[in-house]
Amino acid sequence: MQQIPMPYLLFLGDVMDPLAAKTARGIHVWRPESCVGQIRLATDSVSLGLPEMDIATAKAQGAKTMVLGTANSGGKLPKHWIDSIKTAIRAGMNVANGLHQGLNDIPELVELAAEHHVELFDVRHMRPELDTGTGIPRSGKRILTVGTDCSVGKMYTSLALESAMRELDLNADFRATGQTGILVAGAGIAIDAVIADFISGAVELLAPANDDNHWDIIEGQGSLYHPSFAGVSMGLIHGAQAHLLVMCHELG
Repeated sequence: MQQIPMPYLLFLGDVMDPLAAKTARGIHVWRPESCVGQIRLATDSVSLGLPEMDIATAKAQGAKTMVLGTANSGGKLPKHWIDSIKTAIRAGMNVANGLHQGLNDIPELVELAAEHHVELFDVRHMRPELDTGTGIPRSGKRILTVGTDCSVGKMYTSLALESAMRELDLNADFRATGQTGILVAGAGIAIDAVIADFISGAVELLAPANDDNHWDIIEGQGSLYHPSFAGVSMGLIHGAQAHLLVMCHELG
């Protein structure tokens, strides 16, 4: 699987709604050591409180990838962000994108990235060649977070478990299955973009056989109760072959 180079410069654009910056916020909360700074296009837009930087300064301070850390309705890339992306590419920085619209679907960006020998990471479409699941038992231990609905904290819980287990000197790794998780971890598979027949195989690849004392903490998606997303949840259950399930539920 591709690995997104860290550290990051978090691009916040000009979004005004804090919820729109949830991807950047997730990275900042869980991987603060991997965040060099932030760049905004408007002084009154959402801020994470990171040092304000232009692209040249961030590059000089070691940033390897500029992350488009916001989401919007429809997942389209705003046209007025293109110049900032081009500037980052010309500075020798990779660009990572969690929007539905891919950077690799924009020919001028693809050509510029090739010219400057950098990568464009469309995390919703970052996946290797996949096989169908085998169901063959494999070594290592696995935890899968599951939920009674979507958006009830499965990624947060998975990352909290990784942090707590590592504090106890347990050998544990977070395995990302959503775009924010992939950017936090630097790698993973956006499971909702995988063709249904290959979901369990994707999870087997994401959390393969490992040492008997190693724990993979697999980020769950959707819910078996959800009429739209239960198929993804079931594929995760089959592919994970989890030793433990952690149920997530929104109180109230």
